[in-house]
Amino acid sequence: MLLAVGCESEMLDQEIHRPVIKDGQASITIMGDSMITTRSTNGRVEFAGGYATGAGLYDGDADAVVEAVPYSGYQLVNFTGGPTDGSSNQFSGDNRYSFNIQRKDWKFSVSFKKEYTIAVSAGTGGSASGGGTVLEGESCTVNASAYSGYSFEGWYEGGTKVSSSASYTFTVSSNRTLYLYLT
Repeated sequence: MLLAVGCESEMLDQEIHRPVIKDGQASITIMGDSMITTRSTNGRVEFAGGYATGAGLYDGDADAVVEAVPYSGYQLVNFTGGPTDGSSNQFSGDNRYSFNIQRKDWKFSVSFKKEYTIAVSAGTGGSASGGGTVLEGESCTVNASAYSGYSFEGWYEGGTKVSSSASYTFTVSSNRTLYLYLT
């Protein structure tokens, strides 16, 4: 009887840190936060907020294209890369890069963040500003202004007072609707 045991995470670790590459070939590795899958036959790497293409083995003199694409409701916040023996930020600030492999291994890093909507409204007697589309984990500030004859009472969400300050700053973790209450 033959018993074979393997560990998927050990195999993945080996492929990421010590890929098996034939002479004359070079690799492109794409990694990042919330990576879901790394193995594909088409060079596509899945993340919680989008995907990147271009990963895999290439002929050492080939031209390559790597691209990061966010899913609806997410934004691409970082996509950088370069040769493993050079600047890791040779490419930065775009979502698509075309380059010649130059017989080098390349590594790219990608990050996506979820978008949330922060809606603000004010009834008669004042105005509200701030909010909009904000990325998860970012700070958002909403501001209240009372017209003459009115007083600021607070920011409310779903009938619950969330702030007594006319300028309310919070860390975004969900869609929110804030209402300015004036007396």
